[in-house]
Amino acid sequence: MRAVIVVPTIREAEIQKFLTLWAPHFQGHQVIVVEDNPERSFALPKGARHVSWKEIDADLGADANIIPRRTDAVRNYGFLLAARERPDMILTLDDDCYPSDAQGTPESNFVEAHWRLLNTPGTDLAVLDTMFSAVLPVRPRGYPKAARETRTVVNHGLWNGVPDLDGETQLKNEGMRVTFPPHSLQVPPGVLFPMCGMNLSFRPEALPLVYYLPCGQGQPYHRFADIWCGWVLKKVCDHLGWSVRTGVPFVFHSRASNAAKNAELESHGMGMNDRLWSLVEKMEITGGTVRECLDSLYRQVTDGIGGDYWAHCSRSARIFCDRLG
Repeated sequence: MRAVIVVPTIREAEIQKFLTLWAPHFQGHQVIVVEDNPERSFALPKGARHVSWKEIDADLGADANIIPRRTDAVRNYGFLLAARERPDMILTLDDDCYPSDAQGTPESNFVEAHWRLLNTPGTDLAVLDTMFSAVLPVRPRGYPKAARETRTVVNHGLWNGVPDLDGETQLKNEGMRVTFPPHSLQVPPGVLFPMCGMNLSFRPEALPLVYYLPCGQGQPYHRFADIWCGWVLKKVCDHLGWSVRTGVPFVFHSRASNAAKNAELESHGMGMNDRLWSLVEKMEITGGTVRECLDSLYRQVTDGIGGDYWAHCSRSARIFCDRLG
């Protein structure tokens, strides 16, 4: 199995620590660091591919605006680079996420743990597997025997340490820390979920869906890129009969961001988040391919919400698909 690991950063100290701590897990795999600055401003250890806005602009030319800036969604360019490597799996992490002491999986290697979960099938039924079949390879009494296995294309890893909360909730719960019990479950068909993009693995066929939506510099919204990507991703996976899992393997999340600043940045998008979720949850999409499904979904979002922002998202997602080849 060959994996490509994509991590965005603007912090030299954080990324150096990140690469040091993860080195035993990443042996034999490609690491791509996308620095969210106009040019590379520091050196990285040998073996890591290091790119910045300069490389994005030179590579994509007139299409470079599909890659958001001053946001972790700059990692979208790393996904384009990863696709060219034709790996078995793409894995993305944030630079303030480190190996967890309690993975809760049989593997000692974090990358292999993600791969095992991608090879754990789901089912086509909107029924919750209460026994977490990836940990216990059986399903509970009463689980319908009519269930058909589905291919898992995305595994959403969780975090110990600082939970992934919005800024307002962080401020109300300052100092909160979590440690999850080992578990893995399929997010049932027909159910959306808030996808945190800091610990995520996926198969190459799902790559067109893993486009973190434009947020950050020059955009009206911030810190919703992965969440809104998740609404889109899960809706299309459900339509195509693909499984999405959540749970192990965990990372330790130290959180380098500021809660008050997060709350301020998120304030402009809270209402839109609820509006988008409600629209996507209720819509019926069409198409037999990922591209056709995305076109159907974005057309309905653009018609249902309107405005230049969603037109830009639709265009950008289409170009991103084209760039994947």
